[in-house]
Amino acid sequence: MRVGKDVYFAVVPEWVLLSGVSAQAIRLYAVLDRYANSNGEGTPARKKLAEKLHVRSARTVDAALKELEEIGALRKQPRFTPEGDPTSNLYVLNATPPALRRSSRKQHDRIADDCSQNESHFNERDLSIKGLDRENFYLEGSGS
Repeated sequence: MRVGKDVYFAVVPEWVLLSGVSAQAIRLYAVLDRYANSNGEGTPARKKLAEKLHVRSARTVDAALKELEEIGALRKQPRFTPEGDPTSNLYVLNATPPALRRSSRKQHDRIADDCSQNESHFNERDLSIKGLDRENFYLEGSGS
C-alpha cells in the first residue's frame, strides 16, 4: 500500500502474527502483501522474494511459503508460459482466518458480535483494508 511518494507499508493480519509461524514467514507475508493487487494476488518471482527477504536461497523462501500455506494465510498456484515452461507462481493472500472463511452463518453472527465488543482486535479499518465489511467478512467456502 502506498501512502506517499516513496513510502509504502504492508499489513499483516493479527491472526498471522499470533499463529506461531516463523518471523521469516511473517516477513514474507508482508513482502507478498506489498506485491499484491486489491484481490490479494501477486506474482513475484522466488528470486525477487529472496532478495526482498535478504536471504540467499529460494529454499528459505519455500520454507516460509510452506508455513504460510499450512496455516491458510496464502494459496500458491503454479503458472506456465504458453510454451508450457514454468514461470513465477501466483500467490493469493488470505487476510481472513481459515475458521472465519469456513464459518456458518450462526458462527459468523457470533464472531461479528464478539468483534463489535472488542474493536481493538478487529475493527472496521482492519476489514476495509482488504475490501471487506462487517456483514461480509467471511469469504471462500464460508457456507453462508
